[in-house]
Amino acid sequence: MFSKKFIITSPRDKEFIAVIRTSVFTYSNLLGLSLDYIEDIKLAVSEACNNIVLHSPSEDTPFYVEFCVVDDYFCVDIIDSLGSFSFSNYTAPDISEINTGGFGIFIIEALTDEFAVDTINGAQVMSLKFKLNGEL
Repeated sequence: MFSKKFIITSPRDKEFIAVIRTSVFTYSNLLGLSLDYIEDIKLAVSEACNNIVLHSPSEDTPFYVEFCVVDDYFCVDIIDSLGSFSFSNYTAPDISEINTGGFGIFIIEALTDEFAVDTINGAQVMSLKFKLNGEL
């Protein structure tokens, strides 16, 4: 099975989220995942990256996206040295209310098998894990 680590350094620009989505597709395809599952993974990763771009205090500092396989999981870590999004203030949205925003974390949690946010060496790390042997 394909298991090499892949790292993207991305500008904080919404135009580059498409590049990340294409990379997610290519890596997931190498793992032999189904197209429907890959679409779910792309959406979750896009939402995480979009949070960084939307809430970033600066466009000058890049963020990083790492793909790898650990045990039976496709793991995606999104690393933000600026800690652009405040997870401590996050509350889940009321899905009965129509709103133009605020559903990114809700979507990520729904589409991942495991989702965590940690601070490692001063950087905010969003870890998204997807089972290789099953679909959502």
